[in-house]
Amino acid sequence: METVTIEIPEGKTPEWRDINGVQTLVLVDNKSKHITDRIKTFDDALCELHKRFDNGDYNAKALLDGWYNIELTTHTKDLIAFVKLRIITYALNEGWKPTYSSFNSDDDSQERWFPWFNIVQDEESLKYTLQFSDTNPVTSSVYTGDGAKLCFKSRNLAEYAGQQFTDLYADLTLDNS
Repeated sequence: METVTIEIPEGKTPEWRDINGVQTLVLVDNKSKHITDRIKTFDDALCELHKRFDNGDYNAKALLDGWYNIELTTHTKDLIAFVKLRIITYALNEGWKPTYSSFNSDDDSQERWFPWFNIVQDEESLKYTLQFSDTNPVTSSVYTGDGAKLCFKSRNLAEYAGQQFTDLYADLTLDNS
């Protein structure tokens, strides 16, 4: 095997990225970009969780283990979408998780945000699609439709996720079979 040495400019970090199905070494800025600039795809979220695990985040490891142990060929589209959205949500929240220590009391003021969608039927195919509509804050209550594991720490993150990952929310929510 041949060894190749490359010089890495100051302020850059090498990262392996999947570009059109090919593992490619790219140089990225060391500047900490905002999380929504780093997470554009599910694969970006996986990379983010790998980095967090490397830095000692064992919640990230648990989510990664769940993903790598799932049988993609035997599970339904909605279950796969749920696992992907959990990973994306955890990555976007940068490790933040909602607290429920005072879940049923008046002093639980921690807001948890969820994207909201409108269900629209395509007139030609008669299939249903989702359109991002808005976000909704929840404090002391969680509705089963909201999925507490899919909530965000801010309105901006919920809005971003709802717009960026609408297809996954559709896979989770709709049955177009």
